[in-house]
Amino acid sequence: MQDFIDEIVVDGIRNGDTTAFKLLFDTYYTNLCDYALSIVRHAQVAEDLVQEVYANIWNMRADWTPNHTVKSYLFRAVRNQALNYLKHDKLEKKWAERVQQNGQADHIFDPEKYDNSEIEKAIYNAIDDLPPKRRIVFVLSRFYQLTYLEIANTLDISVKTVEKHIRIALRQLYEEIYGR
Repeated sequence: MQDFIDEIVVDGIRNGDTTAFKLLFDTYYTNLCDYALSIVRHAQVAEDLVQEVYANIWNMRADWTPNHTVKSYLFRAVRNQALNYLKHDKLEKKWAERVQQNGQADHIFDPEKYDNSEIEKAIYNAIDDLPPKRRIVFVLSRFYQLTYLEIANTLDISVKTVEKHIRIALRQLYEEIYGR
């Protein structure tokens, strides 16, 4: 019986039926929030993660095909969102700790602490001027030697997005340093 109801709800959502989506939302939202809360231990974050799962379903509704029951799909999606959040949060805390240990609150790199050439100072200044997400991707790649796949998994972005960030960062650094 539940399989039949799931099929009707999934078909309705695929066809843009907001009533079917509301039924899905009302049926599982509270339990999903409780489940997410048990993983992330922060109520607002848990709600945000669950809402993100629902938003993803709605945004990709035309192609949405849960492999098993709708319930198992939702709980698995929330678990994955929560685990990705925890990985990302851990990375941000590690990053903030490292910055704090180095006494660099405003900048990731302090070129003054390097007794090297002007070009090296220009490089560190240029890296510091990158947009935050691009700077993180670039630093993880070049300074922490993470692979593109490791960066993608850590930041919950695609490998193609990592490649794009690196490509644009290298172009920006070149242009800023060499003025082209």
